[in-house]
Amino acid sequence: MPLSDCLRLSQPLFVDCPACYNLVQDEVARIRDALVDLEMTLKNINENPNVDDGDFLQELKVVQEDVNRLHQEALDQQGK
Repeated sequence: MPLSDCLRLSQPLFVDCPACYNLVQDEVARIRDALVDLEMTLKNINENPNVDDGDFLQELKVVQEDVNRLHQEALDQQGK
């Protein structure tokens, strides 16, 4: 259905479901927390560029895993 048709509907498209809304809000909060952690890791790497190569590579691996996990979770949520 085109957006223009949706805007003309007199009834809402979604059923009011506080329990579902709370689940979505919890997931949003969890993903936001993960993004904050990721941002802190990136900031730490940026502010301390003279780290041992092994430390840097380990931190980079953690960041890559976080990004991949968050990306997959976002894709999974789109499919639901």
